[in-house]
Amino acid sequence: FNPEMSNPSHIGRLFEKVLLYRISENNQKLELEEAMKRVRKLNVVAHCHGAYMFIKLEEMMRQKMIELGYSDKEREAIQKQLLCVACSPDAPLGVSKSTMISFGSAKDEAVWHQNAFHRELQGLDHNGNFKLSYFPEKQGDVFVASSIVQEKVAGAEHSFSNYVMPIQALSEEGKVMLFFARQAILNGVKSSVDSKPIQSVKDLVCGGNERALNLFEKLKKNGQEMYAKIVCSAKKMAIIKGRSAK
Repeated sequence: FNPEMSNPSHIGRLFEKVLLYRISENNQKLELEEAMKRVRKLNVVAHCHGAYMFIKLEEMMRQKMIELGYSDKEREAIQKQLLCVACSPDAPLGVSKSTMISFGSAKDEAVWHQNAFHRELQGLDHNGNFKLSYFPEKQGDVFVASSIVQEKVAGAEHSFSNYVMPIQALSEEGKVMLFFARQAILNGVKSSVDSKPIQSVKDLVCGGNERALNLFEKLKKNGQEMYAKIVCSAKKMAIIKGRSAK
C-alpha cells in the first residue's frame, strides 16, 4: 500500500459526513438508545479496498466514542448496530467490532495477502479438499468459496459484479455466495427501515428461510472442518521447521 491507500486523506471528511452525527450532537454523547438507532440506519456495502476503508472508519468511530465518554459496554452495543457487507475484502478479517460479514473466493489472488490463513485455504483448494465454508466471529465472519465463477478469467474471482449483476457464469458455490450476500443486505436494510436492532449473522443471511438455515449450518460445519485442517497443517509445518533448525 502507498500512504494514500493505507491512510486515505479523505477518511476524516467521510467520517464527519457519514458517522459523526450518529454518535454525537454539539460534540456531546447521545443517549445510548438514540445512538444505536442512528447507527442502525447506516448499512455499508464494500468491495476490495472499500472494506479496508470501513475498518478505518470504524476505528475513528470507536476513538471518537471514547473521547465523548461512552462506556465500554455502550461502545460495543452501538458499534454492533453498524452493518458492513464486504465483497472480496482487501482488509484484515476478524478485527471488526461492527457486524461485518465478508464474502470471498479462495482463488481470488488479489485479497488474501491481508489474512493469515489465505495460503492455507488456497493449499486446501489446490489439493481438492476445500469446501464452501463459513468461518465465524474471530475467524472473520467470512464465507469462502473454492471458486465463485465457472471458468478462470483474469480478475473474475475478484469482480464486484459477481455480487450485483454477474457477467461471468457463477459456479454453484458462487450462486450460494450471491444469495447470502444479497440476503444480508436486504435484511439489514429492512431492520433499518423498521427501526429494529441488528440481527445475528445467521438471521441476516438466512432471513428465517428453513432451507437457507440448513445450508448455513452445513457451511459452518465445513468451516470447522477446514479450520481444523489448517491448524493441523500449521502444526506440521512448525514441527518440520523446528527439525530443520536443529
